[in-house]
Amino acid sequence: MPEVCLAAQKSCGMILIAEETLNPQSIKILGEMLTKQPPWSDIPIAVITSGGEASPERLQILASLGISANVGLLERPFRRGTLLSAVEVALRARRRQHQVRQLLAEREEAQGELECIVQTRTSELRETNAQLETLVYSIAHDLRAPLRSMQGFAKILVDDYAPNLDEEAVHYAQRIAKSAETMDTLVLDLLAYGRVAREDMELEPVDLGKAWQVALDQYEHDIKDLSGVVTTASPLPWVMANSATLIQVLANLLGNALKFVPDGVAPVVVFRAQEVANRRVRISIEDNGIGVPPRISREDFQGI
Repeated sequence: MPEVCLAAQKSCGMILIAEETLNPQSIKILGEMLTKQPPWSDIPIAVITSGGEASPERLQILASLGISANVGLLERPFRRGTLLSAVEVALRARRRQHQVRQLLAEREEAQGELECIVQTRTSELRETNAQLETLVYSIAHDLRAPLRSMQGFAKILVDDYAPNLDEEAVHYAQRIAKSAETMDTLVLDLLAYGRVAREDMELEPVDLGKAWQVALDQYEHDIKDLSGVVTTASPLPWVMANSATLIQVLANLLGNALKFVPDGVAPVVVFRAQEVANRRVRISIEDNGIGVPPRISREDFQGI
């Protein structure tokens, strides 16, 4: 039996065993071999037994091999054709098992190649993103110097040479200064985006009131120049957030609320926060701005 099991482990289509050769020791060896089969394998076993009713010994043999084993009985006497037929069926089943093994191997190989491709593409994407972030930061930083010069010289024209300029020229100088200031604000936003993109988004307890105050400080002069009114509904809770990102988001929302108002209307902004379910906080910034136009309905679209 050890020789049979060793040969079966190397390459085996089926195992044909005479009942007389089975004893407790050989059954133990055969059972251990069967338990070590790979998941795809189920070696067919044919046991040649004596004819007649199944003896207790024969039933004990089958029970010893385990009900999960692929065991069949060939009772003596049997024709040669019966043996050949049993062998053909067993070999056909074994061939299907090897086909399954091949399919599993091909799938594992394809999965390994796919994982390798994904890792390579992910690495390339991260490298490209890092290069783009560095480029954005560099361009935005270099743009600020000429913008500050434009803004400074335009302010000098208005402050020092206004008596020598007509009303239209002063107006144009003021527009240049205002446009340079707007452009500088956009560049600062771009710099802030580049900084946030490079930083790890680590969450920590943040005092929402202090974060909102930092955003207010950034627009202190705008609020004063526009005669704006900003109301804060206190108290404001603590939140789990990335402090830099939260401040930037609040500043952007506040800037939009101050900027997009009808002509001649002073901006009015209300900031509040409300604790909702699952320990979440809903933050809202309400304003009297122009808002967003309603969506065009299907009927209106069809009528265009």
